[in-house]
Amino acid sequence: MEITPETLTATYGNIVSSLARRMIRNHETARDAAQEVWYEVLKSLPSFQGKSLFSTWLYTIARRTILNYAQKEKNWSVRFLSEVFEIRRDDGIPEMVKIPVEDRSTWVKLQCSDCVTAILHCLENESRLIYLFRVLTDLNFSDLSSIFQKEEAAVRKTWSRARRKIHNFLNGHCFLYNLNGNCRCKLKKPIMALDQKREYQKVFGQSRKIFFLNKAENYYESPNFWKTFLKELKD
Repeated sequence: MEITPETLTATYGNIVSSLARRMIRNHETARDAAQEVWYEVLKSLPSFQGKSLFSTWLYTIARRTILNYAQKEKNWSVRFLSEVFEIRRDDGIPEMVKIPVEDRSTWVKLQCSDCVTAILHCLENESRLIYLFRVLTDLNFSDLSSIFQKEEAAVRKTWSRARRKIHNFLNGHCFLYNLNGNCRCKLKKPIMALDQKREYQKVFGQSRKIFFLNKAENYYESPNFWKTFLKELKD
């Protein structure tokens, strides 16, 4: 593959954007993090000697840059998240009716997407990024070991703990993840009111749980920040 700004954007833009957006709750800060990865890759490209896979080299830059931006992110306990999802819930309908009818589906998807990011913050920063790399890319544990400069066994252990924690929370709190669960999420009624459950079931219902977030990224139409950067560079 010829390495150009266009091929970089097409091959890695979506993944780097998703990594930044799920690691960092503030949209603008996530955009800045993804943009800095872009600049660091372009600046360091002449020094790439091919001693590792190009993807490993690029993702190492992404890991370092995004973790630096995520340092100020506040992690949340499972108990706190449970309170947000259940104890402090409302049915979501009053807020939704303020939205034009044609925009309500988009609004619900945006709220669900924000919930996914919030849930991921029950993991500390490095564990969250290892989890995200594993579910959003085709990297194996050997690749992740190189990217995070950790023993493969340590990466596997971190991944296993993170996956179990996320699974347990979603299984008990998200009826899109567990269609038969006793979910009390405030978005459940808006989803049902828009008759979106059937749509969600088509996307998530038959998928293995490990691929839930991967499918969610496509379903929620996550922004590719790099496309914007490329356009700005050309303009």
